Amino acid sequence: MTEQGGARANKSGRVLESLVENVIRGFAPDVLELPWRDWQQTERAKFPALIRHVPYTTLYGTQGKSEFVLYLQPERSIRIECKWQSSSGSVDEKFPYMLAGLLRCEESEVIILVDGGGAKPQAVKWLRAEAERQRAIKPVAVMNMTEFTIWAQRGMQ
Repeated sequence: MTEQGGARANKSGRVLESLVENVIRGFAPDVLELPWRDWQQTERAKFPALIRHVPYTTLYGTQGKSEFVLYLQPERSIRIECKWQSSSGSVDEKFPYMLAGLLRCEESEVIILVDGGGAKPQAVKWLRAEAERQRAIKPVAVMNMTEFTIWAQRGMQ
C-alpha cells in the first residue's frame, strides 16, 4: 500500500521537526523541551527552552500553531516555522499569508525554515526578499536546514 500525498508530506514535516530538535539539542544540550501545554504550567524561568506546537492568532482570528518557539532569554524568543516541500505543491503558494501572520506574533524574532527542494526557487527568493523588507517590523530569517545548523553552531545569534 502506498502512502497518499498528505500522509507522506506530514511524515516529511515531522522529520524536519526532528532535525530542528536535534540541531538545537546538539548545540544547547541543556535545552528544556516541552509541549506548549506543559510550558504554560511551568514558571518559565529556564533558558534555553524549545517549546513545541505553540499557538498564535492567524490573520483570520483563528488559532494556528507553529512547530516551535525557542526561548533564549526572557526578552528573546524566536518562533520557528518549518515548511517542507520535496516536490511541486502548494506550500510555497502560502508564503505570503504565512509571513503576514508571523509578523504579528508576539515573539521578538522569526525563523522560517524552508527545505526539501520542492518549493519554487522564485517563491523562496520572494520570501527572503520580503522578509528583509519587513525587517523594521520584526527580524525574520528564511533558512534551509544547512543555514539553520550554521546559525545554531554560531550560538544561535
